[in-house]
Amino acid sequence: MDIPTRINMKQPVLDYEGNPLLTNKTNPDGSVVMGDDNRPVQEPETLRSYLVLSLNNKARTETEPIGAEENAKRYQLTNKLYAKNEVDLTLDESVLLKARVAAIYDSPLIVGRIGDILEGRKVEVPAVDDEPKAMNA
Repeated sequence: MDIPTRINMKQPVLDYEGNPLLTNKTNPDGSVVMGDDNRPVQEPETLRSYLVLSLNNKARTETEPIGAEENAKRYQLTNKLYAKNEVDLTLDESVLLKARVAAIYDSPLIVGRIGDILEGRKVEVPAVDDEPKAMNA
């Protein structure tokens, strides 16, 4: 039996040091929010953003039309991802999401981190050194 896995869609995807990957904050009209320093305001990119983008876009290597049935499946899953912040994903949905992320993102970090999240693996980050290491002269 396929036991659903509950995933927090609002969680950030982390870089190799355990910091959230950032994106420009946008206004409802899609324009970038600028800070007092005249630079774009950054905010953590959520898991939901990566998953939805991967479901709703074609990879550069995908040349054939998606087809009505596959479009409908991706549409329903996208709606599910937006329905709640905590979403129960089936094994089939997780497999589809991992495949789509791998097709869209050419980044081992993003593909790996999202795979870890979808498979329920703990995200590993490096230990923090308390003291700088001495350099040999």
